[in-house]
Amino acid sequence: MSILLVILSLLMWIGAFILLFRHQMLAPLASWAGLCCVWLSETLPLNSTIIVSWMGMTLITMIATWLQPEPLRQQTRGVGYMLGGGLTGMIIGLLGNSIADSLSLLYGIMVAATAVGVVIGGFLFTNTPDGQKVNIKSGHFLTYLSAKGFPIGITVMQMGIVLVLLLAMKDNYWI
Repeated sequence: MSILLVILSLLMWIGAFILLFRHQMLAPLASWAGLCCVWLSETLPLNSTIIVSWMGMTLITMIATWLQPEPLRQQTRGVGYMLGGGLTGMIIGLLGNSIADSLSLLYGIMVAATAVGVVIGGFLFTNTPDGQKVNIKSGHFLTYLSAKGFPIGITVMQMGIVLVLLLAMKDNYWI
């Protein structure tokens, strides 16, 4: 049963990445469902505190996305740049494994690096012809970054939690 749940979690994360380009409000929910599948499989030492806290962040993200105007919610410009930046940031954050001496520090480095990666992806998007309408000078950059970057960041960070725990199990450090 645990193998089935792990496979289901991988499918949920693939679905979450697809939803980021189609229906962004549901992407964090799909990512959280993938995290829950890993928790139910009991293959990693996830506890209910992590699941409940990320459920809260998922709900806040979904509500914040739902409150955005419909034309802004339907936009997908820049999502690829921010997703690429978020994934790159998460991978760079996981490299913190070489300097982190505790699970909490590795977790914090991954979350911070993912957030920075999403912001850098947003900056890169504003330097393209499509991104000129939301660049810093237009005054719409922070609105667009929070509308698109927040769901992307939460979606990627939830996948990063599992990778942090896999690294921690490999190196046998638990605090």
